[in-house]
Amino acid sequence: MIVPSSVEANLRNTHFQFPVREARLLDEGMKTGNLPQIEEQLQSLFEMLRHLQIVLCAFSLISSSLQEINAHSAGSMKVTVDLKQGLSGKYITSYIT
Repeated sequence: MIVPSSVEANLRNTHFQFPVREARLLDEGMKTGNLPQIEEQLQSLFEMLRHLQIVLCAFSLISSSLQEINAHSAGSMKVTVDLKQGLSGKYITSYIT
């Protein structure tokens, strides 16, 4: 569900935004018809997207693996990952339900 607080948080998150300098250079290149400049900035954008794709694939793999582990675990042991905590310390926890 999309709520105003999550939209505000996403707008404040600048980690995955196209850098200001590159955005300005791309815009400038497009306005002036500077094809080498446009190509350079698009290559930079596509490189950023490749890195993001790798990160998303890693998250998908982690999620799938945890679902499989939890589905096939003996007893009631469950494993969870809190990626927010992972930025500052312990992020993998296991608990008994």
